[in-house]
Amino acid sequence: MSILAFGGEMGFFIPSDANAIETTTANFNSSFARCSAKATGSTSYFDTPTVSGQTSFWIHFDYKQEDPLTSDSTARRFVELLDGGGIAQLRLTETVTGKIWGLDKWTGTAWTSIGTFSAEFETLQTVDIHVVCNTSSGTADVYLSGTKRIAGGTVNLSGFTSFTKMRCWGHTSGIGADNYYSQIVIATESTIGMKVGTVYMSGQGTTHTFDTGGYTNVDETVYSDADFVQSGTAGQIELFTGTSIPSFTGYSIRALALTARAKSDGSAPAHFRFQLRSAGTTYDNGSDLALDFGYGNYCAVWETNPATSAAFQPSEISALQYGVKSVT
Repeated sequence: MSILAFGGEMGFFIPSDANAIETTTANFNSSFARCSAKATGSTSYFDTPTVSGQTSFWIHFDYKQEDPLTSDSTARRFVELLDGGGIAQLRLTETVTGKIWGLDKWTGTAWTSIGTFSAEFETLQTVDIHVVCNTSSGTADVYLSGTKRIAGGTVNLSGFTSFTKMRCWGHTSGIGADNYYSQIVIATESTIGMKVGTVYMSGQGTTHTFDTGGYTNVDETVYSDADFVQSGTAGQIELFTGTSIPSFTGYSIRALALTARAKSDGSAPAHFRFQLRSAGTTYDNGSDLALDFGYGNYCAVWETNPATSAAFQPSEISALQYGVKSVT
């Protein structure tokens, strides 16, 4: 059982266009997050990081649809679960008239319903989805506030060979509503009850060797690509101290993730690694992450403190430093 990826700010997402943005409008849980991702319109969406193909997995997120201006009796997609080929195999839908949520599966030729239920989606809701796929005896269940609302029973998901990412759509009816997403978790264990507490960069760390650096270049929300840190030489490291939105006192910390929105100009260094400094030692995530000309979303997860090989303690979070290292 493991946590594969989690986040809620733009480093965790790839936006499709200018209608997929961060917003500080109060459509998120401010006790844990400082913004949400807002998608507007039928062609705008966010993609989460791509994870290794999974056949048994959980998805967790907070969701709210802005109050629409009129009624709409058509079921509209808002979340899709994609396979390794980029094909949506499961989707959540919403119907404004009657406040109906639905879960559909793709048969290879058409969408067919697994189940529906009635609930508000103009209120911030916490959603969990549990799926077992690549089998004719699959599972597809949906939970709201930890309560199972769609029990899919035995579902033929043999055509859904593996899950790799989640796509978060804007509202598709064109009736003046926006969709808001935050606190997303992708895992192979139950995500019910989980929270994503944001730590934002708020100070300079021990190592500060990037050509263009400084925490004020990466601390903002709403994000700006005009504001960045940059390295032109492999082996440079940029570390930051962080301030957490929540108090972690009284919580069990299941994992820590670093996320980044990053690209290359085509010259070396063309890779990077995430860095985490704990108890006086700087650790990397162990893998070179390739950069493209276009921006990518990157996520590295530590399930234990590398300095202790034990779970992170709430008292340790404020002393950690977070950053990146350029790699050829």
